[in-house]
Amino acid sequence: MVAADHAGQRQVEPDEVSYLLDRAAGYLQGRARYADAQRLFERALTIREARLGADHPETATSLHNLARVLHDQGDLDAARTLNRRALHIYETRLGPDHPDSVRSREQLAVVVVVVVVVEEEEEEEDRH
Repeated sequence: MVAADHAGQRQVEPDEVSYLLDRAAGYLQGRARYADAQRLFERALTIREARLGADHPETATSLHNLARVLHDQGDLDAARTLNRRALHIYETRLGPDHPDSVRSREQLAVVVVVVVVVEEEEEEEDRH
């Protein structure tokens, strides 16, 4: 996180900063430091939306990455919303058969299945 601040002070290109933030966040996510990863993914998303626009495929990648870490933290509604947004961007800009579209569709399906399972478990608990 300090490196990202340092990069801003050194006038590193925002595109490079967003890439580095994504990489660092992925590293943290892989070590179950989800809150730290979420903050970095959010910063990368903010940069990409400002520089590239809300419907750019790289913005969709940031949405996809943020959705993954939210899923890891159990925030399934937010993960589903971001996944849907990312999928829409990928399919619109790259086509439905592009690997990023397929990957995004698969991630959305996983989140939806988890939501259904959680809801079924809650209903079962309410019955008892």
